Amino acid sequence: MKALYLAGERSDPDTVQWIKQVIGERHGSEAHVFDHYWQTETGWTVAGPCPGYNGGFHNAKTKLGSCNAPVPGYEVHAMNEACDAPHPNPDHSGEDVYPLAVKLPLPPGTFATLYGNKQRFVDSYISEDKQWYKLGDAGYFDEEGFMYVMTRTDDIINVSGHRLATSQMEEVV
Repeated sequence: MKALYLAGERSDPDTVQWIKQVIGERHGSEAHVFDHYWQTETGWTVAGPCPGYNGGFHNAKTKLGSCNAPVPGYEVHAMNEACDAPHPNPDHSGEDVYPLAVKLPLPPGTFATLYGNKQRFVDSYISEDKQWYKLGDAGYFDEEGFMYVMTRTDDIINVSGHRLATSQMEEVV
């Protein structure tokens, strides 16, 4: 086994380390475990390591807890609360999370409407100024541009001016 790609839910660091250990013990080799982020609506990866693009598995830089940087074709930003402009001064430590959105136009292969209900598509996914595709997830970017998707935007708790993701609380427990 050369690599394992994880998708679906956020891959917490402890789980990724456990997977690497188990694969290494069973196959006698270092396992490349890649978390990446995509949606059915996007048709392909939004953020991920792209080992072929970066010269192979050994050159694909990863960070535990991150789904990596956005791939070519996607301009993803941590947004303000209204999700209509990039956050002017986002925190890079992960203490706060922000709605994530992609600058339009979307790359080829993504969905362009909801069957039979274009207005619902616009209302659900597109910002009011028609400049952003709202991913429906919240997270942050670190100083190197690695994206951390922490929770759904409808799954955030506001406490004393901080937006806390339920995944952050799960890690503490």
